[in-house]
This record gives sequence, structure tokens and C-alpha cells, in this order.
Amino acid sequence: MNNAGASDDLNDRPSKLARIQPSRPVTIYVKKSEERVYSALCLTKPTLDSLKEEVAAKYAIPKNMPVKLYKRTRKGLLIHMDTRMVEQFQDEDDFLVEVNFQNKEGIFEVTFLY
Repeated sequence: MNNAGASDDLNDRPSKLARIQPSRPVTIYVKKSEERVYSALCLTKPTLDSLKEEVAAKYAIPKNMPVKLYKRTRKGLLIHMDTRMVEQFQDEDDFLVEVNFQNKEGIFEVTFLY
């Protein structure tokens, strides 16, 4: 019996494709230290651009103004945020935020305190 036909059938199968997980919406809660109540930010796609848009809308930052986002860890490290970090947000995470305008550079800096 010739098994060549059986192995040909296996070779004709398409290889498995990696599953692409669709972005899930994430709601985070933010407030400045002087605010009493948290506000919800809904990120329909958990990306850095989406977070910038939501933060700018919440804190009345003009759309044409550059925004830099940072994370300050419990150890005090200041880290420039990227999309991978935003993708790690869990639904209903909460953060204190600091919003500062750097007049010399003409940018807003938003720091998320963990």
C-alpha cells in the first residue's frame, strides 16, 4: 500500500494562521489629585493615540497641541508610554493624573500615577 497520497493530502492543507485578537474596549478611571471624583475614559481601541484623544478631550487640551504621556511607577520611575503599555490596561483600572503644560516646548505632558 502506498501512503504517498496520504502525505500529499497533509501537505495540501493550509498552515494554521495566527489568530488576531480584536481590540477590546477598555474603560479606565482618571482624576487629578485635586478632584474628588474619578472620570471614565472609554478607549474603543486600547492604543496610545486613542488614549491621547480621550485625555485631550477630558482635560480640554487643544487638538493641535502635542501631548506626551508618561507613567510614573510606584518606585518613582518616569516612563514614556507606548501602545504596548496601553494594551496592558485592564478594564476599570484607575489612575491619578498630572497634567502640565510645558510652555518652553509648547506641549502638554500627562503623567499617569500608578
